[in-house]
Amino acid sequence: GECRSCSVGQYKATGIGLACRSCPRGRFAAATQQSRCEACDGVNTWQDARGARACKTVRQCSSEQYETTPPSMTNDRVCASHTVCVSTEYESKAATTDGDRECSPHTYCAANEMEVTPAGTHADRECKAHTVCLAGEWERSPGGIHVDRQCVAFTKCAWPAQWISTPGT
Repeated sequence: GECRSCSVGQYKATGIGLACRSCPRGRFAAATQQSRCEACDGVNTWQDARGARACKTVRQCSSEQYETTPPSMTNDRVCASHTVCVSTEYESKAATTDGDRECSPHTYCAANEMEVTPAGTHADRECKAHTVCLAGEWERSPGGIHVDRQCVAFTKCAWPAQWISTPGT
């Protein structure tokens, strides 16, 4: 007979004619003449091929990425790039190592509103309705994008001793 030993990436199977078998996915044999395969830990190492001589190192997501699929003994970690909010959006949920950033559209103030808090990268714009002049008041200055409407009470004259010198006041 001929003496043979199992190759790297194989182990000697017991009870099946002492044949050499390839290590299954997730396991490896670094040397010849192994009686069993060592396991990749599935956290720092993994292996997707049969008959491997070593485990592969698990990919690390960069600071611009998050984990979409965790590693296992037979699969590498899968990373995806974080969403980048555009200028018309703000970050409504922060990016994490295992979750994506969420962006929401900025609020736009209506014609009858003014901006009280400007839009930012991490906060929405806040709007407030312009003051409405009441009966007995007149509009001294109209409201604008950043300025509220100013209302002033009508001047009341004691007739006939007083009269209106400037109409509209």
